[in-house]
Amino acid sequence: MYDEELKGLEDQLSDLLRAVDRLSGEQRLDKYNRAQDVLKRLNKVYHQFKVEIRLLEGNEQSVYEKKSVAHGKVIGELKESVQNKRTEANNAGGDAGGSPSGSPSAGGRRNDGKDEARSKTRNIEKTQKQTIESLTTTEQLINETETVATEAASKLQKQTDDIRKMNENLDQLDSDVNRAKKELNVFIRRMMTDKIILCFAVLVVVGIIVIVVMKVKGSSSSTPPPAGAGVTPSPTPSP
Repeated sequence: MYDEELKGLEDQLSDLLRAVDRLSGEQRLDKYNRAQDVLKRLNKVYHQFKVEIRLLEGNEQSVYEKKSVAHGKVIGELKESVQNKRTEANNAGGDAGGSPSGSPSAGGRRNDGKDEARSKTRNIEKTQKQTIESLTTTEQLINETETVATEAASKLQKQTDDIRKMNENLDQLDSDVNRAKKELNVFIRRMMTDKIILCFAVLVVVGIIVIVVMKVKGSSSSTPPPAGAGVTPSPTPSP
């Protein structure tokens, strides 16, 4: 951005210096004053340009450093041209001062002096107007910056609140997960306990059944035969 602005100001100053050579009188003075204003603006932008270059890195910085050197040469030449125009204007004023006061040239000098004063007054008014406009623009930019900063602070505060709520939710979720783990462990232990009890109960029942069956079988095998069973009666003697 500064590179393009410098190029534009350099072209504008060159055009004004060429116009100074072509014009005379009030118009020439006006062009010369405008050239001085552009030169001041050019020096200011060039200083800002060099400051911005320091913030760059790597290849980009080397590229713009070369452009800065080129702009410095052009600005130096333009500054020298402006000083030469000032010297020429002073010499022209000194030569004109040797004419008699009653000659037409003396009246021209008086008119030139008045015109120069009016021109300077106009330049001052123009500068004041530009300064006021610049201050107004700066004030608007400051207000806009304050608005943006306020909005950014509000968004940042909202994001901070959201992050804090997320952290709280994560803590609550972590607590719920830990409690669920504990309850699951308790449930698993209870299930294991219930299974062990059930196994013992089944073993007890099976043992009882085995004992009962064994007793029943033992009782069946040890029961004595009924009386008279298997004994043949003796024959009764005949008379």
